[in-house]
Amino acid sequence: MRLSRRQSLWLAFGAGSWILGCSPREAASSSRLAAVQRAIARGCQWLEGQAHPDGTWRSETYGALKDPMALTPAVIKALVFRPGERLQETPCAKGLDFLARTIHEGDSAPRSPYPVYCAALSALALESASRREGAPPSWRTAAAGWRAELVRHSLDESLGWTEADPAYGGFGYSPAPPKKGARSHYDADLSSTLFALGSLRYAGAHLDVTERARKFVLRCQNLPLAIGAAPGPKDDGGFFFTPTRAEQNKAGGERRDETGRTRFDSYGTMTADGLRALLRLGYAPDHPRVVAALRWIAARLDRSDITLPPGDFEPAREGERFGARFYWCWSLAHSMGACARAGLTEPFGRGVAERLLDALLDLQEPGGSYRNAYTFVMEDDPLVATPMALAALQLAAAALPA
Repeated sequence: MRLSRRQSLWLAFGAGSWILGCSPREAASSSRLAAVQRAIARGCQWLEGQAHPDGTWRSETYGALKDPMALTPAVIKALVFRPGERLQETPCAKGLDFLARTIHEGDSAPRSPYPVYCAALSALALESASRREGAPPSWRTAAAGWRAELVRHSLDESLGWTEADPAYGGFGYSPAPPKKGARSHYDADLSSTLFALGSLRYAGAHLDVTERARKFVLRCQNLPLAIGAAPGPKDDGGFFFTPTRAEQNKAGGERRDETGRTRFDSYGTMTADGLRALLRLGYAPDHPRVVAALRWIAARLDRSDITLPPGDFEPAREGERFGARFYWCWSLAHSMGACARAGLTEPFGRGVAERLLDALLDLQEPGGSYRNAYTFVMEDDPLVATPMALAALQLAAAALPA
């Protein structure tokens, strides 16, 4: 059997550990973490090398992602949160200045292909960076401006939505905040709503918005809305993308339950997102909704390839599983961290984190970037895949039990 360079290094390190007085597992863990640190450093160096002189990142693969507001916030967030990041005189600092220049509190943001992702990530990165020593005041002011822009996209009464509407309280892909009845294919979805929740909760802002978002999040979970209601045959506790658009739910399985509510089959990326959303909304670790989502993930983590999102995809949509590889790794790693902070050790023990780290180390390209061979969610663009992969590496390593 031919061993990879990383496997050979760990074998040698493990053999030497007996002399040094530590166990092979301790030695392998130390070697793994060192490899993760190197991988993150290489990946960040690659990202910095793709920066434009004006502090933006732009796709060379997709036209919609050439817009400077499409990818810049995601790349900057990955750089801001890397361990030991020093922001002075770096491409990251220049990018933060760019985001700060493009918005002012009370003003509308520039157009973006994905305005909720853009506003949520910009606010999060600027808020975190503004807490560092020596940060200019403009970063904190701009973070507040981006949060104000984000709140505009909440589907609430100001846009004509009511609690009876499945999209109520959510956030979506629409370029402008969609009024009820307006022609929009992307009114609300769980992924956008999770990004908004994360950004707002990080700053402790707009709790009224997050309370409205709770109603949308619960509509995306395959459980009865009524407390104490008996679950149906497909009430497995997992999550789907949106109750409003069939084609956006990657696993398919559209149906109506006995209450007339439209639902879809659960799948991995959305169940990891839904679990995080529940915890961010303040649900206790032992709440039935949290337990059900954890149980769904735990039952499906024994796949041979941990980087592929689980779920029973319709045959015609099976390829969409492969297209979301790095989004799944990113959300799974985030789920590990969220559960660790909530005091939950299962199903994300050491073994799961180690498997994810090993797989991500093997997927990194020689130059430090990541790329998916499948195109369904544009992860074949390394500027899309690399920030998620680097965040997953950092989060999974941090989730390893001490």
